[in-house]
Amino acid sequence: MRMPPLLAAALIAIAAPNGSCDALLGFTDARGVLHLSNLAQDPLDQPLAPLARFSPAAKPLQELIDQTAARFGIDPGLLHALIQVESGYDAEARSAKGAIGLMQLMPQTGRRFGAGRLEDPVDNLNAGTRYLAWLYRRFGGDLPLTLAAYNAGEGAVARFGNRIPPYPETAGYVANVLRRYRAASSNAAASDSARHVVIFSGDAPARAERW
Repeated sequence: MRMPPLLAAALIAIAAPNGSCDALLGFTDARGVLHLSNLAQDPLDQPLAPLARFSPAAKPLQELIDQTAARFGIDPGLLHALIQVESGYDAEARSAKGAIGLMQLMPQTGRRFGAGRLEDPVDNLNAGTRYLAWLYRRFGGDLPLTLAAYNAGEGAVARFGNRIPPYPETAGYVANVLRRYRAASSNAAASDSARHVVIFSGDAPARAERW
């Protein structure tokens, strides 16, 4: 059964009547905790720099990415955001850890989700998007946890009690993909409630993670 599309309306709310703003705000506190919000809830909150809707590098791959997103019920804006952060749309990208292609999949993850050749953009996109959709279901529709698991592995998220692991790389990754998703999506809509995501670190004071 296909899951519902991950709409940007399920992202951080914008232009809500309770005082929210139309830019993503954030700051990093003294403990290194990254705070993100659509509301100016803290005097340290600063607007994060706006991003272009799509990278010019997306153009040759846009139709393929959009079709793959539709096949797996993913918002194309989310898939574009993730690919931009993962590989910058470079189908030949390889990481120092051995991740391959547009969606920077490790070979074992590629095989797990049906990829024959991760160097092939079609195989890479199909396997990576299938994995992303699986993670979204695995974590009950929590997009920050989904992205954290894509970066650090679902096992790492589970070990930290289904919270975003306190890894600087993962914290920055989640923030970066969310920002680019917001910039890339044409589905962003107002919401009646303020939503925010906090990436925890160590024993930092808890704030709501689900939104």
